[in-house]
Amino acid sequence: MKARHFLLLVTCLAILSGCRTTEPAPETAPIVLTVDPTCIRQIGGISELRRETYFGLCDHGTGFDARCQAPERYRYLRDLGVTFGRKLSVVQAADRWGRMVREDPNRPGYADLDYLRSQSAPVQSSAAFKQDMNGRLEIAAHGQHNAFPDFMEKWTTDQASKAKKPESLPANLDAAAELSAAVLKHGYTDFDRPTFYEPVNEPHWSMWRDPRFQQWHLKTRDAVHASVPDVQVGGPCLSIGYFYKNQYHAFKGLREFIDGTDCAMDFYSFHTYDFLGEKDGDFDGGRVTSGTPLESVLDLISNYTMNTYDKEVSLVFSEHGAYGADDHVAALATKHFPGGGFDWEMKRRSIDDFNMVSGALANTLVFMDHPHVVKKAVPFILLSSMGWDPKYYATLYTPRNFTDKDDWVASQKILFYQLARDIRGQRIAVHSPDPDLQLQAFADGNRVFTIINNLAPQVKTFSLALPTALRLTLRRVGRNADFTPYYREDTLHSLDGLQLASREAAVLVAEFASVAPTRTVNEVACYGDRVITAVEGKASFTVAVRSPAQAAYGILRVGISRPSSSGQDVEIQLNGKSLAVQHEAAATRIDNGEDYATCKIIRLTPDQLQASNTVTVSFPDGKPGSVGAVVIRTAIEYPKK
Repeated sequence: MKARHFLLLVTCLAILSGCRTTEPAPETAPIVLTVDPTCIRQIGGISELRRETYFGLCDHGTGFDARCQAPERYRYLRDLGVTFGRKLSVVQAADRWGRMVREDPNRPGYADLDYLRSQSAPVQSSAAFKQDMNGRLEIAAHGQHNAFPDFMEKWTTDQASKAKKPESLPANLDAAAELSAAVLKHGYTDFDRPTFYEPVNEPHWSMWRDPRFQQWHLKTRDAVHASVPDVQVGGPCLSIGYFYKNQYHAFKGLREFIDGTDCAMDFYSFHTYDFLGEKDGDFDGGRVTSGTPLESVLDLISNYTMNTYDKEVSLVFSEHGAYGADDHVAALATKHFPGGGFDWEMKRRSIDDFNMVSGALANTLVFMDHPHVVKKAVPFILLSSMGWDPKYYATLYTPRNFTDKDDWVASQKILFYQLARDIRGQRIAVHSPDPDLQLQAFADGNRVFTIINNLAPQVKTFSLALPTALRLTLRRVGRNADFTPYYREDTLHSLDGLQLASREAAVLVAEFASVAPTRTVNEVACYGDRVITAVEGKASFTVAVRSPAQAAYGILRVGISRPSSSGQDVEIQLNGKSLAVQHEAAATRIDNGEDYATCKIIRLTPDQLQASNTVTVSFPDGKPGSVGAVVIRTAIEYPKK
């Protein structure tokens, strides 16, 4: 960064007892993370952190203050800054449970809208709850499978009809679109009406590319816009997000849905999870998408739609997180703390809770780096599941002994919200030279929140460049030697070398006499001229950059996907000059035995940027691999108004 930046290099030490004792020896190479509170950092013109986007429960929020049952629990979640994010079932809830839907005798195949209006009775939330939620919930709602009434008839595919749970969709597309719009209008109040609507949750893969499926979404968009313009309609709400698979050819399904809907939906959507497996005694196997692989996926989507339709599309993630390796969870619990009973079961589950929290944090930090396209991202953490399966794995609260509705026990998934509580404000300039250390920072009043997440399966040692603060508080979430999670919070009187254990995350809260940003940079994404390109010897991309002379810095982002049988080394040149390409220690986790995918993110100085830039990618081993997208973000600097 430029010399006029006000930075004071300080070192931090906070090695806390209880972290896993099996960690390898810390790295010795010095790493310096930079946080500059004097500089507001916009991305696509956006700097304000919207907590509603990232920190919601997988809960619809309607009547939450009553459903929460215990006032002290409601206040606790409210004070953690928990918002709401996801509702499953829209039409089905109105039809099968609300009894609001019947066929119109004068319009066979269509719902009787007069009857629906007469039967609708939206839940009225309390004035206090509305005030706590700033007057409006922000919910992504999606429909269940086979949700529409039989009188609209059905269509399906051969593959979906033969699935373990056969799926079908309404054949009368106009009637289905009209019904969705009517339920969204009359089944909710202005306070809890969904902001985002996906007609169906995780449809069968064989439906994604079917023109009927695509037309249903377009007709639903038009009907909803005509009836309730403040509701955005999108899809296809795919169950997976690892579009880097098979050298990015797995992007075909979403791409064909985008093309089949003329890139005209209000948003596009999919779920993204780490599907974990055991590896070397840890959870480093399976398919890990969080972190740099997800960075490459988001760049690919924007690059594709910009090149093809001259626009970036909005994205909604109504579910995300991490889970899997249940047998390994059970084996670790038996090894480290054998026992039985409810308390033992909750401790056993806490191993899995950490994986969910860790994956959700890694995803969230990626989403935070794309605020111009990511409009909603909801970790798959439900309030409770007593009504249908009290032992469901993804809940925040569980009734004691799975039966006692008067005694609710918090799972360790609460650590996601506890770590992130009260983070808000304007994004400020940061730089992490290490691909394993995710870094975001926000300034709010006299406080600066710095979020750091270690993606690597090893200790990371680094120092932090930050102005001297009056008070420093360090929060961290990590794992004990028995793989159960811990939460630590300490007031630090000096910063003297910082370490993060494997997959440990931390929030440093720095309090100053005042924080007064004096300038702003706006990172503008400039996209390469092609996507999903096989590297045969080498592959070159052209990236046009607007106003390179005004750039404070640039960030080159290159998405890579290679078969696991190929190497992981990547060589990148910019305008004929070789760049230093860092290799992430997290490669041992993101290489899943089938493919290795990542995003190489390289800081550029202004003198490296030209109006037209040539980026050349090659693999020294000569083995196969592809580039998903090439993006240069240019940080245009201007004085703060």
